[in-house]
Amino acid sequence: MRLPFNIVPTKKWVAFRAPLPKGEHRIIIIKKLPEEVQYLYVTSQVNNVKRVMRYDLGSIANLFKCDWDSLTEDESCVQCDKKHLGTILVNDFEKLYNDNKVDYIGEVPDIVKIKINAAICSSKSFTETEKKFYTL
Repeated sequence: MRLPFNIVPTKKWVAFRAPLPKGEHRIIIIKKLPEEVQYLYVTSQVNNVKRVMRYDLGSIANLFKCDWDSLTEDESCVQCDKKHLGTILVNDFEKLYNDNKVDYIGEVPDIVKIKINAAICSSKSFTETEKKFYTL
């Protein structure tokens, strides 16, 4: 049975399987604002990410299946820089959910939270104020 959207948590550190930003990813909400949610997404393209992000390697949160059993690959990562911070309006997110395009996964494990916060704080793309905004 699928829960109605209004009782599905859309707070910080909740994960969903969603077609965001493009393709199917596990997204992690890192900030809930009144009319939008901001998220980062998990990718299994670790080597490609390291090549692309070679000037800001600290902004990569490396994840392993032993960190979070909801991952589909043994090794994945989250790009925790400003360029990869996604935003979607709550109304649009609700529509995706109601159209069965978004599935609730659950709470993000503490070890994943720690790795993402550390990567945000290491990112060269966020200001000190933004780092506090996203990690507190």
